[in-house]
Amino acid sequence: MTRVATRIEAWAETGALPFVLDLGDGTASFGYAAAGWPLDLFEWATTEKDIPQVQRERIIGLLLGYAVSAVSRFDEDVSGRRFQPVTSSLGLASS
Repeated sequence: MTRVATRIEAWAETGALPFVLDLGDGTASFGYAAAGWPLDLFEWATTEKDIPQVQRERIIGLLLGYAVSAVSRFDEDVSGRRFQPVTSSLGLASS
């Protein structure tokens, strides 16, 4: 991560805040932020364990610059199911 951070810092435009964020699962997010507060919000949204996944995706989409209408279209394309799918481990056979 240090190597990546060094490179994106070298490539940063004036006024851009380069960042590398360790997501704690062996992966990282990196890029540039226009200000500190969106980076703080992005870090919270990607690392906080108690945020429902749908809310996490909405926050990240908005922070990445997607329009409200684009986030809404993404939501509409997702299934309306609000439960976990039944798995074969429950002893149910699929046909």
